[in-house]
Amino acid sequence: MIVNLSTSLLTSNQLVDTADHLINATTAPFDGQFAKRLTRTGSASEQLTAALNKDSRNAYTKPLREADDDRDDACLFFKYGALGAEYHPDQETRAAGIKVKAIFDRHDTRLYNLGYTDQSTEMKSLIGDLESNLETVNNSGLTAHMDYLKSSQLAFEQVYQAKIDFENNDTSLTETAARKELAEELDDLIGVVRIAAKDDPEAMATLVNKYNEVINEVMALARARRTRRENASQNPSTDNGNGNPVNDVPDNSGGIISDEKPDTPQFGPLG
Repeated sequence: MIVNLSTSLLTSNQLVDTADHLINATTAPFDGQFAKRLTRTGSASEQLTAALNKDSRNAYTKPLREADDDRDDACLFFKYGALGAEYHPDQETRAAGIKVKAIFDRHDTRLYNLGYTDQSTEMKSLIGDLESNLETVNNSGLTAHMDYLKSSQLAFEQVYQAKIDFENNDTSLTETAARKELAEELDDLIGVVRIAAKDDPEAMATLVNKYNEVINEVMALARARRTRRENASQNPSTDNGNGNPVNDVPDNSGGIISDEKPDTPQFGPLG
């Protein structure tokens, strides 16, 4: 009898490791439904591996944030430049500054706090109004300020469009979808082995033992991981000096257990 594999307790990396070990354990030639299940499990494992290695969710997060921060700086640079121009000692410059500040005030004066899309709409409208009053902008001494607005908005749009294009062309599964598919394929594969073992226990004994070895190892890891997390939640003050519970490692998102693909397998090779 094959022991139960609780896929819900496993990390995504552990699911991939389990699938690979079970496939490698199946050395005898099989055909029909068994061969189909092995092929489908292998494909599902590859899809989840690709999803784990894919950085589509984060690939443009940092450059987009940096581009947005830059245009926020440009907004503040222009806002306070216009405010300063209103108090310029030269009367002509002051008069132009008052007009430019009025143009800015017709828009959302805190547009740098808006969301990406709304801020882009406001900035393009503001830039259009400023370009329609270019002589006034020049007389106020804010030409460089306007140029910074324009260049920062253009840079943001280029990064934002690259993000949209990437997402539109990305047809691979998300980690959640790929994980669900692999978990189902593992259940089906183990189910086929269970049926075969029931029909011919002697012929399938070696394979059943190999499957149990793999499953027992990964479930032991999963249960230990769960225990560590439960202990950490019950004893939040126990840490290793950097804010993380003892025996646990941080992940990239600030969690307790890392789901990054390790350099070495999470459990040893089959004997």
